[in-house]
Amino acid sequence: MRSLQSLTFLLLVSAAQVTGLEGKRCHTPEPPKDKIVSMFCDFMRTYNKSYKDQEEEAQRFKIFVENLEWARQQQETEIGSARYGVTKFSDISAEEFQQGSRAPSKPLQCEQFSDKLPNNIPKFVDWRKMNCVTRVKNQQVAGRPDCNSCWAFAVVGNVESHVSIREKELITLSEQELLDCGNKTNNCNGGHINLAFQDVVRRGLHREDAYPPYTAKRHNCSENVRQREYKIKKCVALQNETEMQQFVAKKGPVAIMVNILNRLQRYKGGIIRTDNQTKKTVRYHAMLIVGYGTDDDVPYWIVKNSWGEDWGEKGYVQIYRGANVGKIGDYALSSVV
Repeated sequence: MRSLQSLTFLLLVSAAQVTGLEGKRCHTPEPPKDKIVSMFCDFMRTYNKSYKDQEEEAQRFKIFVENLEWARQQQETEIGSARYGVTKFSDISAEEFQQGSRAPSKPLQCEQFSDKLPNNIPKFVDWRKMNCVTRVKNQQVAGRPDCNSCWAFAVVGNVESHVSIREKELITLSEQELLDCGNKTNNCNGGHINLAFQDVVRRGLHREDAYPPYTAKRHNCSENVRQREYKIKKCVALQNETEMQQFVAKKGPVAIMVNILNRLQRYKGGIIRTDNQTKKTVRYHAMLIVGYGTDDDVPYWIVKNSWGEDWGEKGYVQIYRGANVGKIGDYALSSVV
């Protein structure tokens, strides 16, 4: 069946490449005859895409076709329930999309978590239901992955949740402040979440509405904010997924890094589970675990991303729990408030 699907897909791709964009812009009322051209036009309308000229549009169409083929290949190797296909990033090449963070070298500057955690924990935990997770934010401006600031969103999201748990009030803090004022990270070129936590320990964070809004660029640090700062005592590193689950159950959300950017770019829903662990040096993507659960005996993490609500499952992704998918257990950190 998969061979037949692959052949059908390749025939469609070949037809689309021959047909091209039929010499027309996609924002015309007349529907195109070719199936993949039609899919591209629907993609442009859905995500309000526009290009400077027809040459750029043709180039983005070529990338769109390549991403469809990538999605097909990933679907064939996916051993979980994840679905891949057209997303808002379907006109961006894999090279352009290598946003994210570099994996930090060990030992981490965050100390190893040493508190005793109980084994008798709930089967399902979701900190969103306890009003301790802020809205899904978007690290991009104008839909382009120009600022590799996922590290800032993961760290700020973690601090927001732990401060909210302590304050018993949902607190929204500023990623732009961490981007501007941090001196240990590499701003829009990708940072380390463990170093970003050190910046928060050093100077704290202000509420999002007290600091200039996020622009996906680093600016001079605004030092004239007079409102309350929210500080953390330290950051801690968790050793494996078992300890992560216990921590999430009893303490709160955990910031993590994963190396499955190619799957995340084309992710539409379901539980990601893959055995394809690349040996290449790749970018990691930082996100926030806000809970966990089980679906038909399949364990998963509930992970908050920073690509807006029009990606994935309203801004979230489910990742298989217990097999270190994407090395999710290698760099799991949290603040302590």
